[in-house]
Amino acid sequence: MRNCMVKDCFVIILMVVVASILTGCTDSSNDKPINNVDSIKVDTSSKPVTDDSLVVIKNPIKIYALSQDDKKILDLLEVVDIGFSFMEVKAKYKILKGIRPEEKNDALAEAGLTESVCKQPLFGGEATAEFNFKDDSLYSYFFIFSNKDSEQAEQVFQAIKKHYSTKWKQAQLEKVEEENHYGQSYVWPSKNAFVPYLNFNLNTNTIVWGKRFDRTM
Repeated sequence: MRNCMVKDCFVIILMVVVASILTGCTDSSNDKPINNVDSIKVDTSSKPVTDDSLVVIKNPIKIYALSQDDKKILDLLEVVDIGFSFMEVKAKYKILKGIRPEEKNDALAEAGLTESVCKQPLFGGEATAEFNFKDDSLYSYFFIFSNKDSEQAEQVFQAIKKHYSTKWKQAQLEKVEEENHYGQSYVWPSKNAFVPYLNFNLNTNTIVWGKRFDRTM
């Protein structure tokens, strides 16, 4: 009788243990794994920065807006040719009044060197025009314009350069050592010995342009 009771107790304990093990296995199936991929959120809204996506902003070069009167004076370089007499120049450029010894030097006048100088309203200010003659034959002429404001002078210089480059292709930078240190000098190549040119002195904010002998010839 005693052996039967012991045996029954053992069976009951064994059943309890098995039930506990089975219950534990069932609950563990509901646990979430530690490394759950769904629980990790990846931000894909940002794109990697590449060289193509970088934008470099450069300050554009400001150019003075030429008036129609400004353009007419600049275009004199197309209608006033080297070799013109004083009267032929005056027919194209009526503002000229008279002729005098070059540099107001009578000795130069005796050598046949004369000039005609006048003031010309231009670029909202005033320029000086000078025509040089040898025995009444034009051998060079130029205009001079200055502005105390360096930025405004630069804008006018760029406008003149662009105006002529539109007509005569791209300007060529002259390699003039004594000038390149403090300014810029450009020419527009020509088939003859005289070329249109443009100089800009950075120290004095002075612009000079006209026609002269080609230094490369």
